[in-house]
Amino acid sequence: MHVLLHCRDNCKFTVVMFYLCCIIRFSMKTPLTCLFVNNKGSLISRKGGRDMETARTRIKEALVKLLDTNEFSRISVTQICREAGLSRVTFYLWYDNKDTMLNDYFQDIVNEGMEYFHELKNKSESDTIRSDFNALLETIFYLGNRYNDFVSHMVGTKKHEDQILYSRFNSIVMKQVSELIREHAGQIAQPLTLTEAGYFLSSGLGSMIRQDLDDGIAPRVIHEHASALLNHVLSSGLFSEAKTRL
Repeated sequence: MHVLLHCRDNCKFTVVMFYLCCIIRFSMKTPLTCLFVNNKGSLISRKGGRDMETARTRIKEALVKLLDTNEFSRISVTQICREAGLSRVTFYLWYDNKDTMLNDYFQDIVNEGMEYFHELKNKSESDTIRSDFNALLETIFYLGNRYNDFVSHMVGTKKHEDQILYSRFNSIVMKQVSELIREHAGQIAQPLTLTEAGYFLSSGLGSMIRQDLDDGIAPRVIHEHASALLNHVLSSGLFSEAKTRL
C-alpha cells in the first residue's frame, strides 16, 4: 500500500493523516509506504516517513546557512524549514525543537571525530599521554576543517562567535580532555587535580587558538602553534609519574 502525504504548513493535518495511515496499515496487516513531499512537490522519503536522511541533511545545511546572518538564539524552526524547503511537520518528525537538532548535529561531529581519533591511536606506536593528546589535537583540527562552515561560528573571531555554539563546543572538548586525563591519571603531577589539569589544557589551547584567529593568522600556522604549545606543556613537568587526587 502506497500513500502520498503532502507535508504542508498545516502540521496537525499532516501528522493526523500520517497516524491514520499507520492505523490502516496495522488494521489491514499490509505493508505501508508513505511518500512525503515538500512544499515544492519534491519527494522526501520512501520508507514509512522515518528514513529521511536527505531531509535531515538539508535541515542542518539550512542551519549553517542561517548562522551566517543570525545568532542561533534568534533562528526559528520556521526559518530553518523555509531555508531547507521543507515543512515544519518534516522537521518535527526528526526533532522536538531546534535544540535537539543542534545536539544531533554535534553528535554527528563527535561520532566522526572519535572514529578519526581512534584511527590515529591505532596507528601510533605508543600509548602515552603525549601521543593521545596529540591525536586529540589533530582530531580537533581535522573536524575544524571538515565542518569549517559550522565550526567557524563557534570558534571564529570573538567578534563573530556565537556564544551558545561555543559553550556547547567547549563542553564537548572539555569532556574528551577529561576522559583522556583520567586514562593517564597517574602521570599528572601534584598538586593539580584532574579537573584543573583538564581546564588548563583545554582552556589554554582554546584561548590561544581564538587569539590567533583574531590576529588573522593562517590556519596552518595556528595548527603549528597549538601543536608546539601542547608538546611544550607535556614536557614541562606538569605530567609525570605521580599519584593524583580527584
